[in-house]
Amino acid sequence: MATKLVIEQGQDFSLRELASAAGTSTTSIYTLFGGRDGLELALFERSFAIFGNLVENCDKDQKPYDYLLSLCDAYRKFATEHPAAYRLVFAGRLKFEPVETDEPGLFEGLPSPTTNGLKVYEVFIKAMARCQEINLVDPEFETYVLVDLLWCQLHGIANLDQAGYVRSKDDTEQRFKLGVRAIVQGMKTLHDA
Repeated sequence: MATKLVIEQGQDFSLRELASAAGTSTTSIYTLFGGRDGLELALFERSFAIFGNLVENCDKDQKPYDYLLSLCDAYRKFATEHPAAYRLVFAGRLKFEPVETDEPGLFEGLPSPTTNGLKVYEVFIKAMARCQEINLVDPEFETYVLVDLLWCQLHGIANLDQAGYVRSKDDTEQRFKLGVRAIVQGMKTLHDA
């Protein structure tokens, strides 16, 4: 319910409104979360936990390309089956400072202060690195750049779906499959461009 309220009203929801909808008091929210910032962070973490569970259910023993595709399917499943959580994480309603890290390139600059968010991203990083090891995608590029590029494609498709820019369920499925395969196959020849 809190996630839905944040999505519908963005940063404009009031704690009093949320407490009323939840049948509790604002004091309870302050006690549990320390206030609005703590609540938003908890919602962000919870949303990424949902995404993380979908990612963890992907078969890691598949061939690298198939595993990467299954992670893309998990991304889309997160968007379609958990739209409020997806929008909370990826619609930019909650703003966070970029992460400072000792591993430049991996998490540096990511606006995710949550453990679950970084775990999900790391799974995609490792899957992409496996594809680079077998030259399925260009090993000359930083892995995180390729993952970011893939996420842009996935994000665009998911947003079009959520906005209703679909002709039919079959067209949506085809757009997703072709889009993901096109971007991954294009990564193989990036250095030739």
